[in-house]
Amino acid sequence: MFLGIDLGTGSIKVLVMNAYGSIEAVQSETYSISTPQKDHAEMDPEIWWQALKTALGKIPEGLKGQIQAIGFSGQMHGVVLTRQDGTPTHPALLWLDRRSSAELRDYPEGAEKTLLNPLSVGMMGPGLRWLLKHRPEALEAGHVFLPKDFLRFRMGGDACTDPSDSTGTLLANPDGSWNREIIETLDLPLHLFPEVRASQALGGHLSEKAAGELGLPAGIPMAVGGGDTPCAALGSGLLQAGQTQLTTGTGAQLITLTRERPEHHPALNAYRAVTDHWYVMAAMQNAGVALEWARKSLNLSWQEVYDLAFEKETEVIFLPHLSGERTPLMDPKTRGAWLNLDPSTTRGELMRAALEGVAFSIREGLEVLQTRYPLHELRLAGGGSADPRWQQLLADVLRVPLKPVTALHSSGKGAAMLGAACVGHAFEDFLQGDEQEALVFPASGDVTQEKFLRFKDAYQRLKGWHV
Repeated sequence: MFLGIDLGTGSIKVLVMNAYGSIEAVQSETYSISTPQKDHAEMDPEIWWQALKTALGKIPEGLKGQIQAIGFSGQMHGVVLTRQDGTPTHPALLWLDRRSSAELRDYPEGAEKTLLNPLSVGMMGPGLRWLLKHRPEALEAGHVFLPKDFLRFRMGGDACTDPSDSTGTLLANPDGSWNREIIETLDLPLHLFPEVRASQALGGHLSEKAAGELGLPAGIPMAVGGGDTPCAALGSGLLQAGQTQLTTGTGAQLITLTRERPEHHPALNAYRAVTDHWYVMAAMQNAGVALEWARKSLNLSWQEVYDLAFEKETEVIFLPHLSGERTPLMDPKTRGAWLNLDPSTTRGELMRAALEGVAFSIREGLEVLQTRYPLHELRLAGGGSADPRWQQLLADVLRVPLKPVTALHSSGKGAAMLGAACVGHAFEDFLQGDEQEALVFPASGDVTQEKFLRFKDAYQRLKGWHV
């Protein structure tokens, strides 16, 4: 058995996978983000540890006793500062944190081209710079970790990270190594940054102390692990250069694997994958988070969402940008809206508009990605894309055939696969049983083009109505 630990933004998931790639057990534990001030998004790392203990406590003892290796997947970009012994010196800054906008101006000119990534708030680099200015005592630390690396260190592992996570910090070169020049320009202590190792490399062994707390055998080898997006790509079978996948969750990510080093694009991210690739990503912040907000606001169950939304079409427009937007707008202050309402507008029409608005936002990201990476079909993954009516709407809006991927819990499975690779297994060994459904083809003609243009026009008209 192989254990995957997936440290997410709102929950931690633990997954046990057998030697054939089948999932034997999954458990999770939720927690809440702290928002002590406007634009702040923090977490006490101790909450992650307690949640991990609770989730593992639900896994059958017989399975835990068979675990041969552990791998990690984690929310990306965050900042966890600790003393040498792993005790935090400040709450962890999360990727949702927006306090460091001013610190982006401290980067040297042309840094985004060196980093192959646009300068964005929520990343480790500007977050650390903010802490240096406003909480300098927090940097009197021994280590700076990304979230999953903190957890592995707490379990007795080494102080290290991997290229898939380091390239998402705005502090690393495209190969994943730390960029000393940028770190020094920002006046950040270079000694805080851990060694960078491959995602499947050995990242230490489970300590006696941690094993006792977690109910696992001591000494289990632990892979370094990777960021949640590339782990999800691995767990869902994205292994070949040229493949493109849309994953819908809290946000939506369109990623393309490439063996060639990407070129800089102002609205696309380029990170190392957990395999021997880079991945280029169009990242839209508002997918599931916008749909969940609309569902709750309209007091609908998810079954009612789909049943009512697809009763009839609507002229209502929905801008889903509740928490700013990355690709392609690169506007952290833009906000959402329902437009073109009248007294007869129904909850079903509002929900239909919300689904369409998210799909239109994804199409904007896809159009940017396609300027560099043309595609003929798109893999579709993520728990937020299972309903066939929603799949058909996505295909119609995106104007490309979709191939739904049935792999479940892909980030956790990708983490378990990294653990298995750490002790000598090939990734392909664990994907043989994954099945894919038939392609979903877009409707003939472009039935959504006019409304898509009105969606884009609505954003332009409301641009500047920032709060």
